[in-house]
Amino acid sequence: MNIPQFEPDTGPIPIPIPIPIPIRLATSCIGFAVAFTLSTNVSATTIQSDDELFDLSLSELLSLQITTVSRKAEPVSQAAAAVFVITQEDIRRSGVTTVPEALRMAPGVQVARIDANKWSISARGYSGRFANKLLVMIDGRSVYTPLFSGVYWDAQSPMLEDIERIEVIRGPGATLWGANAVNGVINIITQSSADTQGGRLTAWAGNEERAAGSLRWGGTLGELGHYRVYGLAFDRDGTRDASGRFDNADDWSGGKAGFRVDLRPSARDVVALHGNFYQSEQGESVYDLGNLDSPYSVVDHTTEVINLDLLAQWTRHVSDTDDFTLKTYFDHTERDWARIGEDRDTFDIELEYRTQRFDSHDLIFGLGYRYTSDQLDSTDLVALMPDADTLNLFSAFVQDDIRIVPDRVTLTLGAKVEHNDITGFEVQPNLRLLWTPSETQSIWGSIARAVRTPGRGELDGVVRQGAVPAGSASNPSAVPIEIVVYGSDYLESEDLTAYELGYKWQVDPALSLDLALFYNDYANLRSAAYGDLSCNPTGTYPYCLFYSESLVSVIMPTELGNDASGYSKGLELAADWRPFSNWRLQAAYSYAQSHIGTSASIEAVDDARTTPGNQFSLRSWYNPRPDVDLDFWLRYIGESETLRLLGLIEIAAYWELDARVAWRPIPDLELSLVGQNLLNDVHTEGYSELGDLPLTSLERSVYLKMSLDF
Repeated sequence: MNIPQFEPDTGPIPIPIPIPIPIRLATSCIGFAVAFTLSTNVSATTIQSDDELFDLSLSELLSLQITTVSRKAEPVSQAAAAVFVITQEDIRRSGVTTVPEALRMAPGVQVARIDANKWSISARGYSGRFANKLLVMIDGRSVYTPLFSGVYWDAQSPMLEDIERIEVIRGPGATLWGANAVNGVINIITQSSADTQGGRLTAWAGNEERAAGSLRWGGTLGELGHYRVYGLAFDRDGTRDASGRFDNADDWSGGKAGFRVDLRPSARDVVALHGNFYQSEQGESVYDLGNLDSPYSVVDHTTEVINLDLLAQWTRHVSDTDDFTLKTYFDHTERDWARIGEDRDTFDIELEYRTQRFDSHDLIFGLGYRYTSDQLDSTDLVALMPDADTLNLFSAFVQDDIRIVPDRVTLTLGAKVEHNDITGFEVQPNLRLLWTPSETQSIWGSIARAVRTPGRGELDGVVRQGAVPAGSASNPSAVPIEIVVYGSDYLESEDLTAYELGYKWQVDPALSLDLALFYNDYANLRSAAYGDLSCNPTGTYPYCLFYSESLVSVIMPTELGNDASGYSKGLELAADWRPFSNWRLQAAYSYAQSHIGTSASIEAVDDARTTPGNQFSLRSWYNPRPDVDLDFWLRYIGESETLRLLGLIEIAAYWELDARVAWRPIPDLELSLVGQNLLNDVHTEGYSELGDLPLTSLERSVYLKMSLDF
């Protein structure tokens, strides 16, 4: 990779063309529903158990136990945080086929599909394919990658029928979960194998969901416990180009298999063992950024992904007031991306202890260690130096819930201390206050600090970002200007100080409201400083423009730093209303505004404009008869935009509608017809901030699904 060395400039850089480029390091079916009302018997037994959640009163739903906010079971209504729970019934009746699509239900979460196998997902701003301020876990196992401090969403594909709930926490959760839990925490929690006994077969096919299916079997291990095994496979069609006329090469196919064992070796011990193997091939149509001429040519590439994970967890009930949990997991990932190849191993172990032996105190504390090693294969566009590295992370946390006034006022104090090989020690404290003036109302507030440590790519990466074409409005010269981004060993952690206020109110047995306000103050955000221009292959700028006949391009080197700051603010409102016993409406509205500031000669890496200012969602569940579901999901996403090398990219605001109709002809069988994106033939939702992917158009989708319990 022939890239000139970067030499930082000590003063302003005379750039003859305006290039306002934010640089992010990559290493950084109404009709058919109404007609579908056939008469027959009641729903399937297993699916009946799912529908029991629909039969719960709102007060019972608000009493559902969650664990992510405080690492202990507590009802949603008593959590001093902006929390939203996506249940198994939510997933089933929405008709979604992937976890990212399910996350659209949560207020304050921005989800945009970039192509058939890539998403931009964040909470409370700073969205992007490589969004780095959101911590995601599956059963408490972090799926964060240190390469760019984010998540490969294509690889997070558990069997949806096995998910018990998805807990979505907006706002920092670093005190309990550590660095990178900055803007939010998502914990995908699967069901115990005791709750998935017997068999389930699912299969579906359609125009976009071309073919998919899954098979699960659960059994007993005598009196010792339960187990389940499963396998799934899928084949998904690709998207179209921005015009909506031509197909892209981003088809996506793969499979996954796994197991879970839940044991009770004694009256006070619980052991859980999980294992999963995932393999997929996903196509993509990418710009050939090695070509310096405009327009960039588009080439097709197939990324192969392999992932293996194993988790073991042991919980012991020590006494009536004490218990502890020991958890460890191993994760192996291989990814052959067009820009870079990545092999990564992660080992993690943590111990937590909870005691309530002290009056008015609920104390939890713990220790943890994580080891990560990687082997990266560089290309002409992205290089990592060194190509292999390891990372050690040590952590300790403590949190105390203090009951100041029993059943009325609770004060939560906590902090987490971490030491990593990049930035050293990090301290992340948290203060929360919960007031419950009545059994139907709760008011809470919090102040917290969270950090995001630099990713491997931000430290050691060299990325050819692309080129400003010759003769363009931004570059009137006769040669292209090539942007090369350099990582920096001097990067510090990004800092967040977050202020939150929330109110939860069960207005009456049929209506509940949940309001959250937030203000996030960011410091040490990523920035990009331009260095001295140079000529490729040789020569001193600007003199080489006049005498070098072999001149290929002008190089603009850019180094990452911590010279940006910003804020985000907004509100999130969720309402749940049951006008009749067989009809449920759920509405959510989110408003977010972000700003990032830098000096005149420095660009911010994050772009505040990538976040839609307004989002709205309305979901309707209706059962005209016990064996028929009629479900609709209407949503609005506001406009967003960003700057790329070729100019301003704008994503228009859009409305969309999904619909689902399901029929249970016999007790163990459900047939459903699902339509997605019904309001538009095609629409565009998101983009890759790296600038490596052309815009795509998502098509209308219809598929037929069968679920059989045996």
